[in-house]
Amino acid sequence: MRHVRRLAVAALALAASARADDVTLAPGEIVIADHGGRGVAGALYRMLPGGAPRAIATSEPLAMPTAVVIDRDGTLVVAELRLDEPGRIVRVDPASGAVVVIADGWPLLTPVGVAFDAGGDVLVADLDAGSRLDFPRGSLAGTGAIYRIPRATGVAAVLSHDCCRWNASAVTPTATDELAVVDMGFSVFQGDGALALVDPTTGVQRPIATSVPLLDPAGVVPGPAGTLFVTEATNPQMGNGAILAVEPSTGTVTVLSTGAPIVDPRAIAVTADGDVVVADSGAVAVYRVTLPERTLEVLAAGEPLVRPYGVAVAW
Repeated sequence: MRHVRRLAVAALALAASARADDVTLAPGEIVIADHGGRGVAGALYRMLPGGAPRAIATSEPLAMPTAVVIDRDGTLVVAELRLDEPGRIVRVDPASGAVVVIADGWPLLTPVGVAFDAGGDVLVADLDAGSRLDFPRGSLAGTGAIYRIPRATGVAAVLSHDCCRWNASAVTPTATDELAVVDMGFSVFQGDGALALVDPTTGVQRPIATSVPLLDPAGVVPGPAGTLFVTEATNPQMGNGAILAVEPSTGTVTVLSTGAPIVDPRAIAVTADGDVVVADSGAVAVYRVTLPERTLEVLAAGEPLVRPYGVAVAW
């Protein structure tokens, strides 16, 4: 009897020690790329609806994850900044934590946005590639770049350089087969952020003349009927953050949500139900805005999150 009890205790201990993320992503599960900071390393988290964030134990440390998307095979593609060297794009298995490098270093410099095109190639928004490339000539303001990493080769190629006036922070395909690119801007108090549409073949850009100025847009994702959902971070003008809907053909901007608890919203993703999920680095929170009601629900706030920058939702 004592032997049976010992076996039972051992089985319970083994179950308790099993990694909580040793399973594939469930529909509706949220993945968070946390940039880290204040002495805390960056990390990836996964969160079931109604649950709490739990870390994905990656096979190697990630420096500063800034964006994440979920591939068709359920793996994660992550943009990672590094402090003393160019950034990289990695693939992470959310079940095992295995990390595989997709592209490392040049021409990538500060990759902060990732997406997939229609063919499954990886698209990368590089925040200030122009400023780094032009630094010997005295340039201080970035001009950004969009790169494509073909699935077949894994070699990053420039799709659109100088794609933004200042800094490219996010990219997403649109219903018109163009790419929508967010320009974070440089002088946020003057409202010089912007949205642009980029031809995925030629790299030719077409600015969207928005009905109101965008101060510091950070994330973009396509919504129904071609609408673009955009996060307006307005950092350092804390308190003015907002979740916007932009009609690309007319530039009409509609505010979906603003005010507390929104502080510095960064990445944005769409659920299978058409709601939006937002990672807010200033509020240290992830929340959902239900559409069309426009009600906001905080899904996670505070520890273990430090600076949530990227977010994706499994369908």
